[in-house]
Amino acid sequence: MKKLFLKELNKVKNVKQYEIERTFLKNVTKNKTLSKDFSYTSSSLLKSLIKDSSKVRLSKRCVLSNRSSGILSSFKISRIYFRSLINKGLISGLTKSSW
Repeated sequence: MKKLFLKELNKVKNVKQYEIERTFLKNVTKNKTLSKDFSYTSSSLLKSLIKDSSKVRLSKRCVLSNRSSGILSSFKISRIYFRSLINKGLISGLTKSSW
């Protein structure tokens, strides 16, 4: 589990490092007013970048358990830990409903 967490941190670091270069190359590639040779070279440079530098490759993970599925985006924790924290009363303003 620690291995997956470290792998995800490495991906985040790569995304931050190459973010400006990647967006510049993407915009140059999509620009229709520039010459085709220039856009081809920019697309080849874009392909030569590290794959993990893309934002798409990031995945949401729980901060507490490192679980990858069932993540509540506003709290950044999994549904299982969210429910246990609500039952313990550690999240203010939320209670388990009963009727």
